[in-house]
Formats: sequence, C-alpha cells, structure tokens
Amino acid sequence: MDDPSTRLEDFATRAAGGAFGPVTPEVLRGFLESVHRDIVAGIQTRASSTPGLEHDVEDRIEAKREEMEDLIARLCGRRA
Repeated sequence: MDDPSTRLEDFATRAAGGAFGPVTPEVLRGFLESVHRDIVAGIQTRASSTPGLEHDVEDRIEAKREEMEDLIARLCGRRA
C-alpha cells in the first residue's frame, strides 16, 4: 500500500500543476492546511483510543507539521 503522505504530495503537486484545472496558491494552501488539521485530529483520536500510543503523540504531530510546512512552502511559497 502506498504511503498516504506520498499520495497527498502527488495529488497536491498535480493540483499545483493544473492537472485538475486552475488553482491558486492560496486555495491550495487552504486545502493543505485543512488536511493537516484532519491528520492531527486523527493522530489525537487514535492515540486517545489506543493504549500505548499516547506517549509519542507530540512527536507524530510535530513530524506531520514539518512535512506539511515543507509541502506547502514548495507548492505554495512561503508566507510573507
């Protein structure tokens, strides 16, 4: 099975390139930020319902934050 992060990056890269029609960097940024919020919520939900996962929640969230910031910066540019 493909890594979900890779699939998201592939989709976002194609979207930024116009594969699904025109999209502004601002719209793509908003979409990716929304996906990031959903990912964080999923991490928190899974950790709260699965014994043994709560110890590394912050590390997982931080890793995803870094991944998403990098993806957003590459595809949408850095915020001023």
